[in-house]
Amino acid sequence: LEQDKQLLLRYSTLDELKRGKERKLAEIDSKIKMLQANISSLQQQIDYEQKQAANFERSGRPVPPAMVAKLQGLRQEMKVSESQKISREQELAVETSRFDKEIERYIYLDQKRGKHH
Repeated sequence: LEQDKQLLLRYSTLDELKRGKERKLAEIDSKIKMLQANISSLQQQIDYEQKQAANFERSGRPVPPAMVAKLQGLRQEMKVSESQKISREQELAVETSRFDKEIERYIYLDQKRGKHH
C-alpha cells in the first residue's frame, strides 16, 4: 500500500512517530490554552463593561453608544474565540485518532518487516 510506504518513509522509528504525535498535540493544545486565556480575558472585559453600563442605567442616564458598541465588539470577539477553541478541540481529537492509527499500523508493519528479514 502507498500509505504504508509513506508512513515508513516519514518515520524511521516508532519513537520518532510517537514524538511527532506529542509535538503535534502539544502545538494544538498550546493554541487551545491561548484561546482559553483570551476567552477569560474577554469575559472579564465584558463583565466590567456591563457593570459600567448598569451604572448608567441605574442613574437614569442612557448608556453611551461607544460603550454599547464596545460591548457588542467584545461579545463578537468572544463568539469567534469560542468557535476557534471548539475547532482546535476537534482538531486535537482528529489528530489524536490519526496518530493512534498510524502508530498501530507502524507497529504492525514493523513486525511484519522484521519477520521477512
